[in-house]
Amino acid sequence: MPLGIAFAVLVGITLVSSLVAESSWVAVRAPGTVTEVLVIVLAGVKMHIVAEHFMELKSAPAWLRGLMTGWIAGVLAIVILLNAYGMN
Repeated sequence: MPLGIAFAVLVGITLVSSLVAESSWVAVRAPGTVTEVLVIVLAGVKMHIVAEHFMELKSAPAWLRGLMTGWIAGVLAIVILLNAYGMN
């Protein structure tokens, strides 16, 4: 994906995240935890896009790409678990 398209996708995900987080329609249809997890996962997708396209990770060795993807997944898991169980 070209950088311009990656940037447009990042902007779109940001807009969707803010709409989901601030929308009363979503809050009525889904419990708070579901909405929070959705926003956190969208942030993880953004992290992956930034790493792949703006940090030149797509041309890095496979082990480094795997390490970065694992780090992103680990951070997301910790944030989701803290949100669900430890931050209330």
